Amino acid sequence: MRTHALKALIKIGGDGLIPALRAVLQDSDPYLREKAIKALAVVGGTDAVDAIGAMLSDVDPSVRRTAERELAALETN
Repeated sequence: MRTHALKALIKIGGDGLIPALRAVLQDSDPYLREKAIKALAVVGGTDAVDAIGAMLSDVDPSVRRTAERELAALETN
């Protein structure tokens, strides 16, 4: 259910997207945190980069790797 809600949130977009994605970064499900990181990378901007950077210290190694990859991709663009 939360996955579907995240997908809908990303489709809707809007001004509240980054704060909403930041909230998803606190979810207990690493898969959702990874999806939120990827969505933030698409949105871009300073706020998104800051939020992704904070995930470099996540407890889950796959979440940390996703944050590293997305930050590296943003730096090359």
